Amino acid sequence: MVASTAQSGIQKIPVLFVNYEERQCGVYQYAKNLLEALSKSEKYRFDYAGVRSIEDIDSHANNSDYAAIIYNYHPQTLTFINPQMPRRYKQANIAVMHEMTQAEADTMPDGFFQYYVMGDPTLVENNPAVFKTGRLILPFKKTTKPPDTVTIGTFGFSVQSKGYHNLIDAVQDEFNEAIIRIHVPSNGIIDANGDNARQRIEECRQRIRKPGVKIEASHQFLDRDAMLDFLAGNTLNAFLYDYLEVAGISSSPDHALAVRRPMVISKSIMFRHLWSVYPAITIEDSSLREVIENGIEPFVHLYQLWTEETIRSEYEQILDKILDANTFSEFQARRSRNNTEVHVINDFDYKKLARRYNSKRNFVKRRIHRMLTNRAIKAAARTLPAAAPRARGVKRFNRILDNQARTQYSPVIRQLFSLVPEIMVSKIPAANVQQAFVFDTVRNFALAFPLPRLLCVGSYDDSASASLKKLGYPIEEIDPEVNGLDLDTFFHSASTIKGSYNIIFSTSVLEHVRDDELFMTEIAELLAPGGVGILTCDYNDLHKPGDPVIPGDYRFYTQKDLICRILPSIKGCSLVDVPHWECSNPDFMFAGYRYTFATLVFRKD
Repeated sequence: MVASTAQSGIQKIPVLFVNYEERQCGVYQYAKNLLEALSKSEKYRFDYAGVRSIEDIDSHANNSDYAAIIYNYHPQTLTFINPQMPRRYKQANIAVMHEMTQAEADTMPDGFFQYYVMGDPTLVENNPAVFKTGRLILPFKKTTKPPDTVTIGTFGFSVQSKGYHNLIDAVQDEFNEAIIRIHVPSNGIIDANGDNARQRIEECRQRIRKPGVKIEASHQFLDRDAMLDFLAGNTLNAFLYDYLEVAGISSSPDHALAVRRPMVISKSIMFRHLWSVYPAITIEDSSLREVIENGIEPFVHLYQLWTEETIRSEYEQILDKILDANTFSEFQARRSRNNTEVHVINDFDYKKLARRYNSKRNFVKRRIHRMLTNRAIKAAARTLPAAAPRARGVKRFNRILDNQARTQYSPVIRQLFSLVPEIMVSKIPAANVQQAFVFDTVRNFALAFPLPRLLCVGSYDDSASASLKKLGYPIEEIDPEVNGLDLDTFFHSASTIKGSYNIIFSTSVLEHVRDDELFMTEIAELLAPGGVGILTCDYNDLHKPGDPVIPGDYRFYTQKDLICRILPSIKGCSLVDVPHWECSNPDFMFAGYRYTFATLVFRKD
C-alpha cells in the first residue's frame, strides 16, 4: 500500500482525506486547514476528495491502494453517513469528529468508522479506538498595528447560540466609546440566503444604548487569509457564546489565537479547552479591560504546543498506531471488551500484604521472611518479560498519569509489589502509577544501550529505583537520605563526569526543588548524547501563582510551566513525543488537595 510521490521520490503511505464540498461552512474550513498541515508529512501522502454523496466516496475508495480514509465528519454535512452503518470500505476508516461528548467517545461504534479523532485536548482516551489531538493554530506572520479606538471583534455563522447579544451588553458595561465589529456570513448549509445573518445584526443594533458604541457589520464570505486580517484588525476578539449542555469544540478561537491579539471567551462548553489558561480569559472571571491588558500572556505556551508540526505529528502517530500490523489485533481485542471493564488491583491485596509484612515483629522472623521474599523475587524476576505487555504498547510518554494510566500500568504495579513489597506496602495506592511509569519507561529506553549508565535522582524509598536494582540494573543514586547528596552537590563534585549518563530518572522530586530550572539544566548536562531523562511531577493545570500547595511542595505544575520554563531549561534536548498534558479534571486527592501527575520524557540531541 505504498505509492510514490514524483516530486520528491520519497515513498509515502497514501491516505484519502474526505471532506464535504461546501466552502461556506466552518466544518469545511477546519478540514482545509488541517489538510494543509498534514500535507507536509514526510511519511503519509494525503489525497483530497471533495464529495457530496456516498457514491462520490465510492469512486475514490473502491479499488484503490489507500491504507486509510480520513473523513471530516459532521452529521449536518456528511448526512449520508451514520457511524452505526455497517463497514463499507476495506481501508481503516477514521472519522475526524466535531461533536463528541466524553460519554460518546467511550462507546463509539465499530461500524462505518473503526476509529475516531477529536481535536479536544480535554478528552480522556478511555476507548482504544478514539484519539484526541490539540488544536491547530494557523501560521500568521503579518504585523498589524492595533486600532486607536477600542475595537472588539467577533465572527461566526448565524446560529442563535453565538451570544452576540452577550457581547453587545458586555462592551457597553465597560466602555462609553468602542467599535464592535461583527462578521456574520451566510452558511451554505443552514442559512444559504443569509436571512438569519442579517436578522442577528439587526437584533444587535437594537441592543445599543450608548451613542459612543458603534456596530460595524459584514456578511460577505471571507477566505482564511481575509478572516485572519479581520481578526488582526481588532483590539480584542470576543466569543461570548451561550451555554449549551452538549457541544463540540469551537474552531473560532483557533483563528483568533493565530493573529496574537487578546481574546475573551465565555464559559461555554465549546471553549472548555481554554478555561484553565492563566491569566483567565473567561468573561465570568475577568473584565474586558483586564483581558486586553494581559495581552497574549495566557496563550504563550499554546503557540508552542498547537503548531502545524505538532498536530501533524499527532496524526502521524495515530496513523502509525492504527496501521501497525503488530498492534492492530491488540486494538481489535481491546475494542471488543465490555466498555465498563476496568483492570485494577484489589485494595484487599494491598491491605493483606501490608498486614503480612508488618506483622513480623520478631527480628528473626523478619530475617526469615526477607530471605524467603528475596528467593521468591529472584524466581519471579527470571520469568518477567522485557517490559510489561500492556504498558509496552503505549507510545505516549509525555502525558497525564490519570485513572486511564492506572489501568494501563496495573500489571507493572503488580510487578513492583512482587519485587519490593516492603516499600510498596507503605505507598498510597493511587500514586503508584508514577513509579510504574518510571520503572517501565526506564526499561523501555534502556534496551537501546548495550551497557546503560543509569542515575536516579531522589532514590530513597523509590520503588521504581529499588525494583530496577533487583532486576540487576546498575544504578547510581542521589538522595540526601541515602548518601547526603542533592543534585547540585553531585553535579559540582570533582568525580562527576558530565555528559556520561544514558538514562536519568526522578519520580516526584521536581515539585520539591526550589530552583527547578537549574535542576533540569543540570540533568540535561549530565546526559550523554542520545541519553534520556524521565521524570514525573505533581500537576494541576488550574493552579495559579500564589495558590496554596501541599506542604513540602513549591508548586503544582501546569502546561505553561512545563512548556515556557522547564523545556527551555533543558538545552540541547527535545521531547521524545508530542506532549498531552491537558487535564481539566484531576483525579488524585491528597492532604485536601486535588491534583494529578504529569510525565516529562526527553532525549539529549
